[in-house]
Amino acid sequence: MEGFEGQREIPELFPALRKLGSFYTYRGELENGAEVGRQIPLLADAQDDPSMHIEGHLVLGSCLGFAT
Repeated sequence: MEGFEGQREIPELFPALRKLGSFYTYRGELENGAEVGRQIPLLADAQDDPSMHIEGHLVLGSCLGFAT
């Protein structure tokens, strides 16, 4: 996933990424979940949405936290 310049339906993409990140975390696929967590802030930048940034950092942080 590189860039979000109008290439995707952003309102639909965010909840899908958030749920995908949770799914990977629950399955123990922490590297995949962390990658999703890294993509959410990129989407948040495109939308200038601070709450999306928080969600992205939560996904990433939980994956990295469980990985250690």
